[in-house]
Amino acid sequence: VLFIQYAHEHGIPPLSLVSFDNAWNFRSWELTSVQYPHLEIAMTAFKQIQLLQEKEPEVPLRIKVPGILYRRLSAYKNKAVY
Repeated sequence: VLFIQYAHEHGIPPLSLVSFDNAWNFRSWELTSVQYPHLEIAMTAFKQIQLLQEKEPEVPLRIKVPGILYRRLSAYKNKAVY
């Protein structure tokens, strides 16, 4: 519930939020296969995650992107994407 609320408050589709661990101060996001047919949703999530990272650069970030979607997002990738 906290994850969904957090994602909602930051304009990020809930399915893209995998975990937020306060103890380790590490965020992990994933653009899931559910979003394959919805590139615009994935793009929105991706851009919002980037903006969040810019606002809080001290918090380590990992974004997981499926291969198919990764290729489609390749023009927008940055160092935060593994």
